[in-house]
Amino acid sequence: MSALQYDRKEFNSFCVLSLLFSSTYSLLYKFTAAPIFSPEIVLPILLVIFLTNTRNLKYLPFYIIIYLCVVLMFSLVLFENHPKSVEYYVKLMVFFTIPPILYGSLDLEFNKFWEVAKVFALVNFALLLYLVVFRQDMYLDVEYMNYMTFGYWMLQSSLVFFIISYRYNSFKYMLLSVFCFLLIINFGSRFAIVSCIIGFISIRMLFKGFTIKFALALISTSIIFLISYMNLSEILYSSILTLRKLNIEPISLVRIYVRLGQTLSESSSGRTELWLNSYDLIQSNPFGYGLINYSQHLDSLAIFKYPHNIFIQLFLEYGVILASVLIFFLLFLVLCFFRRARFEERLLAIFYLSITSKLLVSGNYMWEATFWLFLTLILTKVIKN
Repeated sequence: MSALQYDRKEFNSFCVLSLLFSSTYSLLYKFTAAPIFSPEIVLPILLVIFLTNTRNLKYLPFYIIIYLCVVLMFSLVLFENHPKSVEYYVKLMVFFTIPPILYGSLDLEFNKFWEVAKVFALVNFALLLYLVVFRQDMYLDVEYMNYMTFGYWMLQSSLVFFIISYRYNSFKYMLLSVFCFLLIINFGSRFAIVSCIIGFISIRMLFKGFTIKFALALISTSIIFLISYMNLSEILYSSILTLRKLNIEPISLVRIYVRLGQTLSESSSGRTELWLNSYDLIQSNPFGYGLINYSQHLDSLAIFKYPHNIFIQLFLEYGVILASVLIFFLLFLVLCFFRRARFEERLLAIFYLSITSKLLVSGNYMWEATFWLFLTLILTKVIKN
């Protein structure tokens, strides 16, 4: 019986990591064109196998799914919606929201989880490195890849390597993690860099605590960054020229260099105008627009169909009062979780949360797998206790 339990937990780990590292399947499929690597084939197959094991099925994920369906139905009934918007959100929920909710409450064997995560992270890292070194044509193809996609895909490998380095006291994985971080700086987005730093500090504090030595290291690093920032233009210019001589286009460095002389609104990629427009919408209707309707008012800004900030999105969807209650409830859950959770559960939550932090400036929480994995994980733990 224990062997069956262990095998089930192994498969659960593989399901969760396949969802998290769907980028690995996407890259393998792009490079090989082999249908066996297509995420649209692999992930549904894993989900079907997962659902056939009734021991994996718990009540909580289904309550969350029912809640989202009810909110979506109310949005459809109370507000006028375009058919395309409805189809867009339904597909979003089926492919990106429901699977991580189902996986988030799973029983995991944590040693095996991080061993499998290490394999996924290594493959993901190798494919992304190959992409920027040998397939610049694909990396610069905005229809397939962009600096934000690269940054957040590489972020996952960097965080896994950092965790492995502390779990197994491995210096080589620490070097790999730092190398991934440097690749994010050169080729990824700016907030992926911030998310990586947040993850590094949080993981380090979980393993070692906040020591005087660590505080001194943070201060020293901050001073170095400050000095570098004072000479940032020269450093960036030299780095860009050097990499271009190697036939590598460091798109992230170029973007930062170009934007050093721009205004706040220009350097925010249109987010400032988007947030101001969202604020006006909230003022005009403080009771909210539902899960779909608000997107119609943001289309004119030509920056996707969401406000690129999870808190603003909640205020647009639920209104000021309900959104405030939801946000307070989420913060309360997080506080309760970290007070009661075991070390391994905290580590997993920090891993999810570090990736999810990008929702402060990018993305839509409805299709962010780590958000739903994190939410279901903390809800499961708090309710169990």
